Amino acid sequence: MIRDTDALFLIAAGNNGTDNAVWPEYPAAYDLPNIISVASLEPNDTLSDFSNYGNTTVHIAAPGSKIFSTVRSEYQPDPVWAEPFDTLSNWTISGNWTLDPDTFVSPPYSVRGVADTKPAMLILNTTLNLSALERPVFSFSLKNGGEGIIRLEGSADGGLRWYPIYPARMKAKVTPFTFIQQQIPDSLHTENLMIRITLEKGICFIDDLSLSDGYGTLVEPSWMYYSGTSMATPMVAGITAMLMNTAPDAPVDEIKEIILSTADPVPDLQGRIITGGRVNLTAALLALEKSDAIPLGAGWNHVSVPFRLAPGSDTAAIFTGVNSSGHSVLRYNNDTTGYATLNVTDPVTPLQGYWIFSENATKVPVSFAEPVTGISRDISAGWSSVGGWAAGDQSANETFHTLGTGWSYAVGYDAAVQQYEEPIMRGGTGNQSDTRPIHPYSGYWLYSASNGTYQNGAG
Repeated sequence: MIRDTDALFLIAAGNNGTDNAVWPEYPAAYDLPNIISVASLEPNDTLSDFSNYGNTTVHIAAPGSKIFSTVRSEYQPDPVWAEPFDTLSNWTISGNWTLDPDTFVSPPYSVRGVADTKPAMLILNTTLNLSALERPVFSFSLKNGGEGIIRLEGSADGGLRWYPIYPARMKAKVTPFTFIQQQIPDSLHTENLMIRITLEKGICFIDDLSLSDGYGTLVEPSWMYYSGTSMATPMVAGITAMLMNTAPDAPVDEIKEIILSTADPVPDLQGRIITGGRVNLTAALLALEKSDAIPLGAGWNHVSVPFRLAPGSDTAAIFTGVNSSGHSVLRYNNDTTGYATLNVTDPVTPLQGYWIFSENATKVPVSFAEPVTGISRDISAGWSSVGGWAAGDQSANETFHTLGTGWSYAVGYDAAVQQYEEPIMRGGTGNQSDTRPIHPYSGYWLYSASNGTYQNGAG
């Protein structure tokens, strides 16, 4: 169940143009802490006329109208079995199924089904052997003749239990033939698969049913403009994935709170959805990266602060709540003294790295003073323990630009595995490229070939 998982569910609000508090659309309308319900916006930042809403049930909005999106591309299957419906002699018929000479994809016929007072059914007289196929796929063409329900079903136990392979609810509007491909679930990979076509209601035409191993040869990639809350929701899902990738240890409720609290206010959404706003990736990433807390893993951590701490909260006393198992907080001095133990009254400053041991993964809350440029420290030739100075990830070459060509290497420490990361090399390429990021709150060993001045601020 949704409430019992650790996942964050991004759910389309629905496309009825109604209030989910009055006419609930589930699962979007469930009042659960790990759901974000998403409405759709027009390009002019107005709520899409089809979008559901609700000032207590729908959380946030994203662009969902006229979205240029991939659709299922066109493939030419390579059948291992085919039924062109030139005859119905291969099928056991129940209900109203006939060959139609006027409506087809390939002549001379398609099969036409009509279900009014009772369902109509076709059962293939022979079974199909799928055991040698790696990815069995059924392909067929379907024309909707009116509102109804159609299913292609399979049975692996001689017809005792039937499972839907392709279920569809046909709309009232009559449509042309649509080419459909449906991969068969693993549970039906059998030597003796029975198949049947069940029309519960309505009128339909089916032609050129076939079985192939895979979808076949790609004929043409397909793109179309689509509208719907299901087009808006993937944008929020993508933002969620980026946040979780940036902070893999962040709890779900924190990710949700960041997404909702950084929404851009939109006048047309005020009073209509919970946040009254549109999702904002940049603001969410900045809020996550400037979470005003130093994250610690279990074991040793090499940490830093990206800005000057607020007066009264700018000493090693900020670490007193950490279960350090008796280990001291350490600062490395690039001189003959080496490591130094910090007292609770010693300052914690930006541009400096610190080593701290924690028994458990936790966070150390911090409070910042107003960010200022011009903070600097002298870097002597050799190894120094440093930190970054940006609100978010920033490339190493930008972070250390004031050292010019003096710096050579920067080495981070991964507390999750208690190992050093691959070095960043000035002018390096690939995994050692100096375009790799320096993370806020992380400490780094920096090697300089000469003395220099390390300063915060853009270059």
